[in-house]
Amino acid sequence: MANYLFSQVILEYQKLYPHNHITLIDTLYNQTVRQALLGLNVHGVITNQHIVDHEIKSELLYNEPYVVLIKKDHPFAMKEKITLVDFVEESLIIGMPEFQTSAQILKVFQQENITPHIQYKIERFEMIKVLVEKGLGICHLT
Repeated sequence: MANYLFSQVILEYQKLYPHNHITLIDTLYNQTVRQALLGLNVHGVITNQHIVDHEIKSELLYNEPYVVLIKKDHPFAMKEKITLVDFVEESLIIGMPEFQTSAQILKVFQQENITPHIQYKIERFEMIKVLVEKGLGICHLT
């Protein structure tokens, strides 16, 4: 979702300022983002990672619901409702533990005293998608 929204912002910005150049840096770690901001290497950041830092101001742009990424023929595809207990027997694919989304998902499992079977910890969404397509697991996403 962020990629789509950000590309729309860039399109509008380019219409208003056609001679300005934009450099996009793709990073996934809060510490890298923090260093880039404080070192004045970037002017602003759009991230799905909540950064709490006394030297950085952040604003929530939007909320996204959590979804489950599954292969089309997975048994979950036939269910009308999926609960956390349903995930116990599944191979779960999550983002890296330092990602806020992964931490939030794991916290919910912990609060419900459910131990998910985490098979893969992946850095990039593209790899998660490939693993799900190959039937190697399922994934919670925002």
